[in-house]
Amino acid sequence: DITLYSSATKLNEVVVIGYGTKLKGELTGAVSKVNSKVFETRPLTNTLNALQGSLPGVTVTRGSGRPGSENYSLQIRGASSVSGSKVLVLIDGIPGDLNLINPNDIADLTVLKDAAASIYGARAADGVVIVTTKKGRKGPPSILYSGNYGWKKPQFLKKRTNTLQLAEMYDEGMRKINQPGVSQEVFDKIKANAEPDPTGWLKYLENFPGFYQSHDWIDDVYGIGAQQMHNLSISGGGDNNSYLFSAGYQRNEGVFKYGENHSDRYNLRMNYDFKVSDKINIETRTSFESQPTVEPTAVGSVLYFVNQMGSYVPVYNPSGQLYKYQGGFRNPIQYLLEGGANTTNAYRLSTNIKGDVQVFSDLKLVGQLGVNVDFDDRKTTNPTFPQHNWDGTNFDVVNVPNSAVFSNSKNIYQNYTAYLDYNKTISGRHKINVMAGASREVNDYNDQTITGYNFASNEIFTLNLADKTKTEYANFTGSASDWALQSYFGRLS
Repeated sequence: DITLYSSATKLNEVVVIGYGTKLKGELTGAVSKVNSKVFETRPLTNTLNALQGSLPGVTVTRGSGRPGSENYSLQIRGASSVSGSKVLVLIDGIPGDLNLINPNDIADLTVLKDAAASIYGARAADGVVIVTTKKGRKGPPSILYSGNYGWKKPQFLKKRTNTLQLAEMYDEGMRKINQPGVSQEVFDKIKANAEPDPTGWLKYLENFPGFYQSHDWIDDVYGIGAQQMHNLSISGGGDNNSYLFSAGYQRNEGVFKYGENHSDRYNLRMNYDFKVSDKINIETRTSFESQPTVEPTAVGSVLYFVNQMGSYVPVYNPSGQLYKYQGGFRNPIQYLLEGGANTTNAYRLSTNIKGDVQVFSDLKLVGQLGVNVDFDDRKTTNPTFPQHNWDGTNFDVVNVPNSAVFSNSKNIYQNYTAYLDYNKTISGRHKINVMAGASREVNDYNDQTITGYNFASNEIFTLNLADKTKTEYANFTGSASDWALQSYFGRLS
């Protein structure tokens, strides 16, 4: 016999909603929630990794495997328009970036869907994600460390034909159109891994060396990347205050065997709460995030070059130089090693102060001030380098003249919010909640980009070494924009 008993425990769970909290049993809108266990029990390199498959109606996709440029896409119940969708993300009540926050700092995450998100106005048309970070707890200092280390290997790579398979297919195709195919001598040399001949055995490539050995360019270029994450937190508190300090480091390496390709992330956070009096509470949130990323300048082109190269083309010529086979082929390893680097660094400093005053037993006044300062620096170098023939002579020279692009941007966002929250319980059975408030948001943005040409050296790319003698080398752009939003909101339940 099986007996079923009702369980209402989860209905008493507190859920963060727009400008306040509610018990889950009192909610009528579509709301989903996950707690810190989702983020602490997985070897994550990004907060959005944890949301994949964790919340109903929430779709997380990754557009790239490039460290630091994964291009995550977050959708709540699909795209809302032909131009896509943009979910509003709030971290402790202030707009933030899920790509930069340390997953270990998250206490819980709530997703507001449909009408449940309407308190935030037009920007909530695609849904709202509300992140609440961890707080300190009353007691002596508690120290917690967590870390993980892992390896990754690319999957679903193309299976390439070897040189013998290429010769067999080429021979079959040519004979079907009554053209000379591949001689038995060539087949014998391929099977014997013979040394190259001065002339080629493929039609139209007779003026290039003939190669008989075989290797897989995918195995030559791709390898195994490592990833690691370390977190340290110290928390505690007394009767009238609590604190949490956390530091995190994450490194995500690419899977290319050559060139510098990795992304690092540094996180610092200080959450401090204290009571001014029995009726006044203050919460402070300060965080700093930095994410430097380095990748080869030609990383996008290399993905094409590696699939273009035939298995018979060697990596190096007899002189030990990276080999350039012919006009339409480029050596992907050379572009990884000598094609320059794209270096970026994103910084964010956020501070957030929230205070509430218990005006009366049922009425509370809440005020919040938040400021986000974002800096982004980028440097892309395009050094000059020669490509070599089989005999060691230069086939051509790439990136003439050499160049470098320097760009930076700054964004300052300010948020001022205040609201009154009235909660009344009548006869122990009926609850009335009235909330009304206003907010003002101000955002200032500017950026500039400068390109320098014909640098004196391929080793040091600084603008003072760029060529300033030609007007066509003067290349600089920039932009500036700002916006402000005044909002009024309210809720009755």
